[in-house]
Amino acid sequence: MTRRPVPRVEMEWETPAVLAPAPHPALWPWLLSGLVSLGLLGGSLWLSRALSVPNAPATVPQCCQLTYEVRGAGRGVPVRVRVLEAPPLLTLTPEQTTTAAPGTVALPGPGKYRVRVSADGYAPQTATVQVPSAAPVVLELE
Repeated sequence: MTRRPVPRVEMEWETPAVLAPAPHPALWPWLLSGLVSLGLLGGSLWLSRALSVPNAPATVPQCCQLTYEVRGAGRGVPVRVRVLEAPPLLTLTPEQTTTAAPGTVALPGPGKYRVRVSADGYAPQTATVQVPSAAPVVLELE
């Protein structure tokens, strides 16, 4: 009997896997985003104060009506009232309102307005009025 050489067998054993604890999430991205957010908030607050108009009202009051009487035109005559200028900081597009005299025109806030009053057969008149006013504004048409 002849001996045959036996092939050498090498076996490798896997070592058991050791689970490492999960790494803590990095804090720097959170800190960086928080600092950027605070910077944007602070910058927007500073910018809003830097660009604000001094002595500007916080809100535009909806308070004022111009009550007027027209002398020279008969009672009940159709009168056209047009706002030509409004106080600063109040946005108002020039509008024309037709009412019968005496009448009332609603305005967006207190202050000094320049109005033009006209009626058929009368020369138009321009007046500067302060609103609110305790007494009706008297306008003369000729």
